Amino acid sequence: MLRLYMFLAILGLSCLTFASPPRPEIKKMKYWIHESCPSRFRDFDSAFKSALRIARRTWDRLNSDTDDNFHNVFNAIFKVYEEEDDYKDRLQDVKDTFQRVWSLVETKKRKEADIRVYCDNDAIYDPRIQNSNPDNRWHRKKDGRYYDPTNKMYSDGKNNLGPPSCSDTSPSAGVTYYDEGRFPWSSWHYSITLCDVLFSPKFTPEIARLNPLVIDEELKARDWNRFAIAHFSHLIAQTILHELTHATSKGIIRDTPLGYSYEWHNLMAMGRKDALTNADSHGML
Repeated sequence: MLRLYMFLAILGLSCLTFASPPRPEIKKMKYWIHESCPSRFRDFDSAFKSALRIARRTWDRLNSDTDDNFHNVFNAIFKVYEEEDDYKDRLQDVKDTFQRVWSLVETKKRKEADIRVYCDNDAIYDPRIQNSNPDNRWHRKKDGRYYDPTNKMYSDGKNNLGPPSCSDTSPSAGVTYYDEGRFPWSSWHYSITLCDVLFSPKFTPEIARLNPLVIDEELKARDWNRFAIAHFSHLIAQTILHELTHATSKGIIRDTPLGYSYEWHNLMAMGRKDALTNADSHGML
């Protein structure tokens, strides 16, 4: 009988050893949208809400036990397969990423927002330049760095002397900033800039027809079997979703590996470790 008790005790300890730790409850974050966004793009609110709806729809489909087609896409992007021991944990990681996005709550008060969204093209005040506007968000400091006094963060996080991304020679469609020097993490806030190139891409008329910027009725009615998946990458909602995965994950979801984190062929060639922490892998899902 003693041996039986010992066996049961050891079995119980084994279960405790290998059981996954409980996941922390997902805290709802708040976002605030600067006036530059509806001024820059008339349908901005619709595009932003579309990003949240896409995140919710993705989460719903990942929770489905019968949506085999979508789970096949999940497997292809993230290289996570049901027969693997950590399948449920990795699936939950991705579901949590989308839940943090769709559960975002809007606030009209910038100071209480975890995420502040701008469409000012990273406007810079440079005191060396005549007539430079001191009301612009980013201020060039004497040491060459760029500081946002409103949100109290540097554009580079630490010591890269380059300008904010929208103002770079090869601007991004969007960028997420956070101050790496602030502790604890729970006190961090993030700012997202959606750059002019997102709203005014340089398309020929034919390419523009294939690459819509917003989700409208014409887009919903298309037979997408005739188009490449890359055509979705120009949707404003997709870029918003991409940037929100950065911000809501507190920087855990990044653009990785550097130089190969975008475009469908790179996502398909990407290894599991990079895919699970890559923003565009989530955005394309």
